[in-house]
Amino acid sequence: MKFLVDSTLGKLAKWLRILGYDTTYYQQRIEDHDFRNAADEGRIFLVRQRRPRVRLYGGKVLDISDDRLPEQLNEVLKRLSLTPETKNFFTRCLRCNAQLEPVVREDVVGEVPAFIIDNYVGFRKCTSCGKIFWPGSHRDRMLKFIETRSRGCPL
Repeated sequence: MKFLVDSTLGKLAKWLRILGYDTTYYQQRIEDHDFRNAADEGRIFLVRQRRPRVRLYGGKVLDISDDRLPEQLNEVLKRLSLTPETKNFFTRCLRCNAQLEPVVREDVVGEVPAFIIDNYVGFRKCTSCGKIFWPGSHRDRMLKFIETRSRGCPL
């Protein structure tokens, strides 16, 4: 499943990426050619409020009704009958949406603080922007959020 996310839903875009969904997000106005590309890629356009420009999108549009992130995430997953798979969690870059590739500890020496190298294993590196991720306390908090906030959701 692929998504195009409106600028008003940045947190939702981040969480869809955390779950492993290919999610294009624009912080600014989406240009006409971006709409065409997203429709050609079969992306579902997630919007908070329908505005006149939404009519330009040639693909499927899903209006998100809630203001709160947990409910927005549940709404998307339920309405599209999606069941996120844990094997896909943390496989996309939160910054640019590209795939993350596993890298060995030695390959990130000098790119992350030494105490991270000493205390963590399981590094991943973005294939596009080069950002490095590791399973630290932030990951634990994200998993806890998924577990505790997915009320009635297929997580």
